[in-house]
Amino acid sequence: MDENGLLYPKEYECNRRVKLTGSYDQFKYTEYIKCNISEKKIRDIWWVEPFGSNLSEVINDINNGFLYYAVKWYKEKSNKELTMQEAEKLNGFLFENIEK
Repeated sequence: MDENGLLYPKEYECNRRVKLTGSYDQFKYTEYIKCNISEKKIRDIWWVEPFGSNLSEVINDINNGFLYYAVKWYKEKSNKELTMQEAEKLNGFLFENIEK
């Protein structure tokens, strides 16, 4: 609820949702997985070595995606009135899948 008593929706009730995907090459982790070929192409999972030897690369990839997409989106949608007008124009749910 905001200062004017306006209720905020829960995340799953939002009109606009974004799924962050990675650009970090993880083929060496998915190459030998025995699963459906389409599952090997999933870009919203980051594989971390058992002792974290690739952790800095994974964190950097997630951080870069967040800074590029989420912060950019936040700055564009900071004006609550304009964002509410845009949301009211949408019919149903819109799911944006952001690919790098």
